[in-house]
Amino acid sequence: MKIDKTVIKETKYIASFVIIFSVLMQAVFLIIGKWDYTVLIGNLWGIIIAVGNFFVMGLFVQKAVTQDEKEARQTVRASQSLRMAAIFVLAAVGLIIFKQTPTRVAIVLPLIFPRIAIMLRPIIYRNI
Repeated sequence: MKIDKTVIKETKYIASFVIIFSVLMQAVFLIIGKWDYTVLIGNLWGIIIAVGNFFVMGLFVQKAVTQDEKEARQTVRASQSLRMAAIFVLAAVGLIIFKQTPTRVAIVLPLIFPRIAIMLRPIIYRNI
């Protein structure tokens, strides 16, 4: 399957905001004195999960738009179930590996960054 340009464009948008917010989060950990290399590793793991989830969602939506309504609905439902399970498993692996609370926060917090980026999109593009 060829990846649609829109999926790539939107994933880049989300990835850029997740990285920007992650840099800000790293700065906060540094300022409050809770930063160490494990926070960076945990944050990278969270970025991979968050951006990967968005990319896979884009692939499923790309597939769904070529299907009839009933198949598309099933594809989207399956996508949501599979992606949520994958997020849960991947995040759990990170939380099991890293016992420190700051690192655990750095794993979980990037999972909400795509939602923030999506909420900011109308504001950003309205002013351009």
